[in-house]
Amino acid sequence: MFLPNSLKEKIYELTEGISPAQLREASEEITSIYRKQKSLARKEALLAYLVVRLPATYGATKQVLTEAASFCTPASLLDLGGGPGTTSWAAREIWGENLAVTSIEKHPSFIELGKALQSPTDWLCEDVTHLSTFPPHDLIVYGYSFGELNEPNLLSLAWEAASQGVILVEPGTPAGYQNILKARDHLIELGGFVAAPCPHNHPCPLSPPDWCHFAARISRSQLHMVAKEGSLPFEDEKYSYLIVLKKSLSHNSSRILRPPDKKKGHIELSLCTPQGTNTLLTLTKRKDRERYSQARKASWGSTI
Repeated sequence: MFLPNSLKEKIYELTEGISPAQLREASEEITSIYRKQKSLARKEALLAYLVVRLPATYGATKQVLTEAASFCTPASLLDLGGGPGTTSWAAREIWGENLAVTSIEKHPSFIELGKALQSPTDWLCEDVTHLSTFPPHDLIVYGYSFGELNEPNLLSLAWEAASQGVILVEPGTPAGYQNILKARDHLIELGGFVAAPCPHNHPCPLSPPDWCHFAARISRSQLHMVAKEGSLPFEDEKYSYLIVLKKSLSHNSSRILRPPDKKKGHIELSLCTPQGTNTLLTLTKRKDRERYSQARKASWGSTI
């Protein structure tokens, strides 16, 4: 997954004056801040965020919104806890420049950063937890923000304001997955239909220590590798997500929950089925030639 060229160029311009040592220090600061669930404040940390976190959150969000595009075609999108406007970039890449995007963000420093990036969104400097209603939009997205808020009433407000559906993207950790589960239960209670990743509205069939998550492969810039002190030109961003729509759906395919285990002559797939079960399916080249060929091309997170 690559950033749009215009966004990449803006990040380069904004971070041009930071030395490698400052970038590494600020990158470590970001990790510490996120673990303590605090907000970024220092200029260097905010700029380092553009290098070490924005590409990953962009990649995961774009992957989720790309799937959402198979279910709906919004004219407007509301991004709750918008940060520097990452979701707006991903959404415009998918639905085009005519998509009207609004981002609600409480930190002026992130809004200033988003404006410097020329993020394609209209900004509202508000704390979403203080709002009694959200402005109506076709789609409403919590991109890496619901876990920081984790208030069910905010989901109710989002559901009321959305004409097509609500989307959440969270870190692909057990905690992020638990946030997704809570949101899923609440949105189903409100009358929602789960479009993805689950091919059903039944209870999640997974049991601890297992959890539902996926991965987006992110291309690393030279600056990114310096900040992370890594040599690989890519990293895998693990994420959990949820797409819940207002229109009913009928699912005919299962979701692949793990990287397919491809062996000589057969493939094993861990599937979440439309019946609400977690099933281990083995396909052999000799007995299941057509489905085996399909499975050979499948990947973690795709449907079959």
